[in-house]
Amino acid sequence: MDVTDWLAWFLEALHHAVDPAQHALDAILTEAGFLAALGGNRQVFGQHRAARYQ
Repeated sequence: MDVTDWLAWFLEALHHAVDPAQHALDAILTEAGFLAALGGNRQVFGQHRAARYQ
């Protein structure tokens, strides 16, 4: 049984699904880094909640 065509289709579909998510995540992380640098020592990504329990 040859699954080459199906595997190529699946990997292409997976790429089309993951690629926009990766671009969105890159933009979010870039903005978070910018805001962290702008705010000095301001914590991002809920780190203030984690610091509360230490």
